[in-house]
Amino acid sequence: MSPAAIAQMVASARIDLGAARIDLGSARIDLGSARIDVASARTDVASGPR
Repeated sequence: MSPAAIAQMVASARIDLGAARIDLGSARIDLGSARIDVASARTDVASGPR
């Protein structure tokens, strides 16, 4: 393997890692909004029928 090919592999691995981090970040945001939804559903149930 040439040094250039190795460098290219390392660069693409870094890009993959970066994309994986972004995915993790958006998954965390989704989890956060899901928690907020659950919390608001609970308060609706607690307040009972209107």
